[in-house]
Amino acid sequence: MKVTSILFAATIYLLSYAESYAQNFNHKIVLIFDSIPTYQRNNTPFEKFETRDDRPQISIFDNFYKYDFNPASLKKDTIVFFSNEKNVAIEFRYKMTKDPIHYIITNGDTINFTFKHKIPYATSKLNSIDSILNYEHHRIVSKGGLKYNSPFDIYSNPYLGMSNVRELFLSENRVKSTWYLPSRDSLMIEYSLLNHLKTRNPGKLEIVDFILNKLRFQVNTIDFEQRRLSEAEIDEILRHEQITNAPKPYSYFFSFLEKVSDSVNVSPSRKIKFKNGSKVDYREVYDRTSKWNQINELNKKHLLFKYINQIGNNFPISDLQDYLLKFDSLYNDTLLTNRLKSEFLVFDNSKEIRNDSLLLLDYNGSKLTLRDFFKLNAGKVIFVDFWASWCAPCRRSMPASWKLRDKLSNKSIVFAYFSLDNNLKAWKTACLNEKLSHYPYNYLVANSTQSGFLKANKVSEIPRYMIFDKKGKLVYAYAPEVENSELPALLSGLADKQ
Repeated sequence: MKVTSILFAATIYLLSYAESYAQNFNHKIVLIFDSIPTYQRNNTPFEKFETRDDRPQISIFDNFYKYDFNPASLKKDTIVFFSNEKNVAIEFRYKMTKDPIHYIITNGDTINFTFKHKIPYATSKLNSIDSILNYEHHRIVSKGGLKYNSPFDIYSNPYLGMSNVRELFLSENRVKSTWYLPSRDSLMIEYSLLNHLKTRNPGKLEIVDFILNKLRFQVNTIDFEQRRLSEAEIDEILRHEQITNAPKPYSYFFSFLEKVSDSVNVSPSRKIKFKNGSKVDYREVYDRTSKWNQINELNKKHLLFKYINQIGNNFPISDLQDYLLKFDSLYNDTLLTNRLKSEFLVFDNSKEIRNDSLLLLDYNGSKLTLRDFFKLNAGKVIFVDFWASWCAPCRRSMPASWKLRDKLSNKSIVFAYFSLDNNLKAWKTACLNEKLSHYPYNYLVANSTQSGFLKANKVSEIPRYMIFDKKGKLVYAYAPEVENSELPALLSGLADKQ
């Protein structure tokens, strides 16, 4: 009862200031991050086991559209965002094992983000009473702060409910099943409390509506995951959202919809076997979803955009181009289409991307061919590391590669990194994390699925290493790995040859 009474009092206080929330609307939102702590993307729940979160720390939802940012830590950083909507939603990740904190920001406002009790806290320029903006902050603090794991935290991160790594691989479903009812009960108590208070204090308070939406669909989602929703109940939820078209910054219905679509559209689609495992054919998923009539066009657009991203990540650029045309003919949404083109290197010049050699793109977007690269580095031994953002062994080898480069820095040797990513955004994020963004010999292979060079040399699995001599001749198509103790002598010997 103690937690409930604290939340009850705090929420009445917040609602009493609902009408004082400013309504300026001048198409610009300024977000200031004032020396926020470094976001810890790695978590080690058990010895020799590590999880990593590469999701953006900040997401801005602008009535369907989502924009991602990673603000600088330990110094002041500013993001200026333009919108034509009355409000946008901000999602702030502050710990891997916690639900993100959300804010509803009025257009024209300036928000300063700091940390209190190690939890994000927002201060508004337009609204002198910050409590209304920080509802979730106060709720988390009242429950025990950063150290407290709610039932929903444990349900969402099952290893929080385990004692060793063996359980992680054997008992995830058991932990979820154990924590399902406590999680559901805690979400429903909070929903009922907030809904009751809103009923007693009518008025426009967007943050309360947003959190009610969030809680409702979190309950629906875990009900669906635990098979506690009948087909009729699922149909009713979809039917209700089919006719709900009121604009809002974001709806957690999308998260629920994705889970349902996984069952309806993804699971029945065929799986394609590759050397590194099986992948769902998201081309078939896209086609199946485009014919799904239980959802409205806005919700269908959300799913199709998600699946076209999967096509870009897993299939040739030519397939992505075909599905981009389908998507564009349905919605004519140049904003989303251009975003996909920029992220997945869709070139208008198809001859350019079918280059028999390698078409290389540096971090700033400049293009050159493998032949150009050899000319720029004539007379040097070249060690090429083929890698990708999604390749865990590749990234584990990066520290060893750095050490080898330092060890041979006095030799005429170039260490080059050629990424086989399809996704430009994922590559750039990985480059930042691996300290390659400013390295001069770091490139994305823009024609990785069409390159004759890669096909001729059977570059189908990574990490893969190659060594070219001073004349640009490929002397080791399968070079030793960077951790190999014989590699330094091999490279030095080639570099010392006249």
